[in-house]
Amino acid sequence: MKKYNDTNGFAYKVKTIGKVVTLSVSAVVLLVFALFNPWTWNVLSTIIKIVSPLVYGLMLAFIINYPYEFCYSKLYKKIGTKRPKLITVRKVLSIVTTYVFLAVVIAFLVAILIPQVVDSINSFIDELPVYITHFSLVFTHVTDWINNTFSVDLTDTKAIEEFASKLFLGENASLISTSHLLNIALNSIWDFLYGIYNALIAIIVSVYVIGTKDKLLRQTRKLTIAYVPKKFHNFIKDVKYESYNICGKFIIGKIIDSAIIGVLCFIGLKIIGIDYAVLISVVVGITNIIPFFGPFIGAVPCALLLLLVDPWDCLWFIIFIFGLQQLDGNLIGPKILGDRIGISGIWVLVGVTVGGGLFGFAGMVFGVPVCAVIYTLLGKAVNSKLSNKKKLTSDIKAD
Repeated sequence: MKKYNDTNGFAYKVKTIGKVVTLSVSAVVLLVFALFNPWTWNVLSTIIKIVSPLVYGLMLAFIINYPYEFCYSKLYKKIGTKRPKLITVRKVLSIVTTYVFLAVVIAFLVAILIPQVVDSINSFIDELPVYITHFSLVFTHVTDWINNTFSVDLTDTKAIEEFASKLFLGENASLISTSHLLNIALNSIWDFLYGIYNALIAIIVSVYVIGTKDKLLRQTRKLTIAYVPKKFHNFIKDVKYESYNICGKFIIGKIIDSAIIGVLCFIGLKIIGIDYAVLISVVVGITNIIPFFGPFIGAVPCALLLLLVDPWDCLWFIIFIFGLQQLDGNLIGPKILGDRIGISGIWVLVGVTVGGGLFGFAGMVFGVPVCAVIYTLLGKAVNSKLSNKKKLTSDIKAD
């Protein structure tokens, strides 16, 4: 009888292992098929396009929550203390004050910066033929020197023009027509209108989330208690705490830090005497919001612009921006953001790449702190497992 049970148990184990292997192989095959099927990516892109306004609204609510809490707990703290029915009035006043304040700040910045940026762009367009002529002369001198020194022919301008046309306009560059340009213009208009639609939906979602966040948190807790096993409750609390502690503070601090960098960049460029200081400072300040890679993303197009204007200005700008980023990374950033975000370069690369690919500029900004939250939670889980194993090993040695 014992032999029969052992045989039966062995057969059951083999059968179980066979099921696991079959299911695993099937899952891998289906995953590979899905990844290499264009239909899968079309569905994913459609889903991302649909939920993008909601995600943007949640991101905006995350940022807006800080000034809202200040208004709610400081500015209007006396409303509703004695009469609980006025709590709704307190929330409405806090939301309205927050959004009016942000609208005033944005309008003020736009009124100051946009005219100067437009003037800079118009001035650059007016001077572009002169810049191109000057750059052509410099390029000619450089190519002559390379031809004489290394016997390499770089004077085939026709081949260069064809290469540039294919690079920027595709293989059918010679087939450009009025209808093609009209399609480009219509697509640009549609993208602009769709961007406005996304912005409006994001604002509505952020207002709803901020106004009903207490109710949403209660509903989330009920769902957690009802459907999530008790052993995961502490993990969910950790996710909430780390998200608020890392993402919120990092994003707000990064915005303040980038504003300071933009102002310092403008002052420095004015002192050096570099043209288009406002335009370059706006680009540097906005792209600096993107963690770690932002300074390079902003500096490259500005350097190329200055290369057309004056190569020496381009060189001075590169030296200045390098020094400014050192100042930001070692002094300004740590003072505003506190401790560093504490993740390695590969996590930063994943956060910026994946976040930017899914949700554009906003995804680049939020991708790194989200990766920092994941990294922190994984670190806690790993350390907890290791400490339990060490404790178990010490108990075994003690026995």
